[in-house]
Amino acid sequence: MSPVGLYCLLFISVLVCYWVPAGCYANGKVTKVCGSMEPHHSVPGQTAHSPYSLETNSIKFSPGDQIKVTLFGTSYFEGFLLQARDAANKSLVSTVGTFTLTNLNKTQLLTCNKHQGSAVSHTSDARQTEVVVIWNAPTYAPRQVQFFVTVVKHYNLFWVKLPGPVISQDGVTPHPPQWDTTPPPVQPTTTASILPGLFTSEGCGQSKSCLLDPPGCDPKDPHCFFLSMTTEGPDKTSMIFELSGPAEGYIAFALSWDKWMGNDDVYMCVKDGDRVLVSAAFVSGRTHPEDQSEVRSENSF
Repeated sequence: MSPVGLYCLLFISVLVCYWVPAGCYANGKVTKVCGSMEPHHSVPGQTAHSPYSLETNSIKFSPGDQIKVTLFGTSYFEGFLLQARDAANKSLVSTVGTFTLTNLNKTQLLTCNKHQGSAVSHTSDARQTEVVVIWNAPTYAPRQVQFFVTVVKHYNLFWVKLPGPVISQDGVTPHPPQWDTTPPPVQPTTTASILPGLFTSEGCGQSKSCLLDPPGCDPKDPHCFFLSMTTEGPDKTSMIFELSGPAEGYIAFALSWDKWMGNDDVYMCVKDGDRVLVSAAFVSGRTHPEDQSEVRSENSF
């Protein structure tokens, strides 16, 4: 295989990853998004109907009461962020009250707005269908409190700040909160890329450089890993890559300054249901690639 400029094609990596395509498993430490409750992912949240719901065991409360709050759904979820807020003041992002956990293995308390234990999140990407926590009503509470939750089914599919039940202090007549009249954000339209045809090994070694595993396999074979590179343009400064192969999570290739794996740019084809998403990543040594389409930290979902 001939090098392109100072780069050379280094490897094809086939890995299985369900939560974060690049293998960066979420730990639920999402205090930096307490206000927006929005995951730092590279795709917008869903606006379609959510399969998840919140419920409480009471619609009334007094200071010091403990209210059971349950998050459940008709489908599993891998991450969540749960808060209670003042139902009458939508402009406030501060949390109300604290929570007590009932499952220390799958849930954890967070400190939002310097208010310890004022939110709950997941501890790993383990799939769940129900979470039960206890909300502790503070001494000084607004007349009405509403619960909100962000739920992540998997990395590219999540619902932001779903509204839950409204509970009222004793003596306050319950009534539905005044919902924001702002319409939901319009999903950006995208144009699907149309492939010129099935990948082929025709021209390998002549008009394009190729890698095939097993050697000599046909790219049309579902068990064949195939990578090709072709230069194009008047000055041959543009490159076209073709990448295919069997994988439950993603397949990827890297561009390297040398022949060793580590500190290299990686390009991933990530399986997302019936779609394939393409994203840039970076790999440090023999580790999972870290998605660079949006910089993540331990404070992202």
